[in-house]
Amino acid sequence: MTVIVGAVTKKDGVVLASDSVIEHSIVKTNDYDGKIWSNGEYVLGGAGELRALQVVKYFFNVPEFRALKSESIEEFLVKEVIPPLKEVLREHEVLLTNKKTVYASLNLIIGWDKHVCLIEEDFSIFVPKTKKVATGSGVAQSLGSLDNKSNNKWTKKDVINAVKSAELTAPGVGGSIYTISTKDLKVTKFRG
Repeated sequence: MTVIVGAVTKKDGVVLASDSVIEHSIVKTNDYDGKIWSNGEYVLGGAGELRALQVVKYFFNVPEFRALKSESIEEFLVKEVIPPLKEVLREHEVLLTNKKTVYASLNLIIGWDKHVCLIEEDFSIFVPKTKKVATGSGVAQSLGSLDNKSNNKWTKKDVINAVKSAELTAPGVGGSIYTISTKDLKVTKFRG
């Protein structure tokens, strides 16, 4: 269980924030900082199976975004990002198949420039016009927290507060809060 929240901010670019709880096998920790990371100019966050997250983090390189007028953000992600992402997951044996559906037990948030998007476990793409997104068990709480800001001009603090909102009622969300932004591309511990 987890929550990853992303939003486009005026001051810090795209900001991602995450909780730090992970449960794996018989181990549970409240201070895992590996749910968010940078990859070139991109910031990414993942919720789902730990092995799939680690494969993406350490083996996948996000292709460079080319701002072509004829290509939408969604089209770029579908054509340029999803095929190599699937290949990396296949190579490292974390790509799953259920009947004819291929999926990974992982949702990803990807942000760059003034864009923040969600890649679902079935590799479908969500590009929110609101410039905010969340994944994990705390989605409703965190997005509700961001919705309280009527002008959609979020700050890093607003994104952190969205994670705090999820901690109140979402199962398995808690521990330290970590942030990363496209401004500094470094994972920072907010509190512990």
